[in-house]
Amino acid sequence: MRDGQRVTVYTPTWTLDGKRGTLTIRERNEWAFLGSDANRDGIEDAVAFGTWKVVRGTGQYAGTTGGGRSAHAGLGENWNARYEGLLTAS
Repeated sequence: MRDGQRVTVYTPTWTLDGKRGTLTIRERNEWAFLGSDANRDGIEDAVAFGTWKVVRGTGQYAGTTGGGRSAHAGLGENWNARYEGLLTAS
């Protein structure tokens, strides 16, 4: 609970695979639940903000560093996210 609002912290790891290698990022985001189910799918709607950073790269992404911020809108099973940041290749 934060100031009376329920918050859930997630720390997922994502691996993005491509023709030139893989990029693995770790994210930490905090979800605040809205107390409603606008689209009536049985799952409470929520919003989140977070940060992410590169933890590993292979192929042409080897040695890549960086990170950024993320924003999320979770409408039950429908989930939208935006990731922004800066990557540096070595």
